[in-house]
This record gives sequence, structure tokens and C-alpha cells, in this order.
Amino acid sequence: MNPLLEARLKIKDIAALIPHRHPFLFVDGIIDFEQNLWIRGVKRIGAGDRFPSPSYALLICESLAQLTKLLDALSGKPKENLSYLTSLQIEFFKQVEMNDEVHLFARQEKSHRKMCCYRVEAHIDGEKLLSGSLYRKQDA
Repeated sequence: MNPLLEARLKIKDIAALIPHRHPFLFVDGIIDFEQNLWIRGVKRIGAGDRFPSPSYALLICESLAQLTKLLDALSGKPKENLSYLTSLQIEFFKQVEMNDEVHLFARQEKSHRKMCCYRVEAHIDGEKLLSGSLYRKQDA
């Protein structure tokens, strides 16, 4: 575990790092990270997620986008900078269900000017849920 992360970051800690708030904060905890390289987090699908089950896939995609923004914040980049999800190239291998605990992973692959590319994965109970690439543009 990263020495900067003495314990898992919880919702209140995450809310201090990015501007998202309930009901639009889709990362429930940070497990570990390495500055400017990668981050692991968790999203629990529960009754508080007021989305129909076919939308859970979109919820996980937004969770991954927020996870990349959290990596920036934990790496010391200014949180005031806005960023936009510009493209997703993701393949799903199974369906997300109510009460699933989704383990999220994002690794920064490349960065050019204001555009960043991340390799992303998600797992449920050790089984791969999705993998692919996420592109985010920084607006500053």
C-alpha cells in the first residue's frame, strides 16, 4: 500500500479531492495508487444508485472517469482544472448487478498536451468485468 494512503480513502476524503457530490459521486473508495501512474478504487452498486440496471455499465464508465481525476488530485495536480471524458473504447465481459462490488483500475498510458489516455479495467469477485481505454481532456 502507498505510504501516502494510510487507510482506504472514503467518500468524505474523495469529496475533498474532486467536485462531484452525491448522487453524482461514483467512486466509493480508493484502495491504492502510485502518483502519476495508476490508481485502484471501488464502486458498490446499491439501492442508492438510482439508475435502472441496464445503465449500470454507464455508471461504471463514469466511475472510471472520476477515478482518473482522483489520480490527478492525489498526484498533486490542481483540482480546479476541469476535465472532460472525450472517448471510451471499452469491452464488457459480463453484466453488472445490484449489490456488486466493482474493483476499478486505471493506469495513465500517455499524455499529450491536454489529452490523457488511460488503460482501464474493472473486476467483480476476481472476474474481469471490462477492459479498454479512456481518453480525458484537461481544460486548463
